[in-house]
Amino acid sequence: MVPVRYRGGALAGPAHGPHGSLAELYALHLFGLPGDGVVDRQRDLAAALPVSGRKPMTFLAWRRTSPRPTRSPRTLSPACAIKAARDPGNVFRSNFPVNC
Repeated sequence: MVPVRYRGGALAGPAHGPHGSLAELYALHLFGLPGDGVVDRQRDLAAALPVSGRKPMTFLAWRRTSPRPTRSPRTLSPACAIKAARDPGNVFRSNFPVNC
């Protein structure tokens, strides 16, 4: 299944959150059971689209996707500084950690 959602209106404006706004006007969701080459076809489809490489945190596949593409350079640098200062031993864990 391949739903496509238009990101116009309020979603197209400047974002005030830590991840910034995305340049793409459409959001693409790829669903399917992993088998019979579905994952490969999804990867090929995503690679063929003109995208910035960033994605919302809610679109990440757990354990298969790095959160780095979700964060803009403007927000990644401060996050890395906070992580280094407050968690130098890498004690705090999450599904999508700050990897600097």
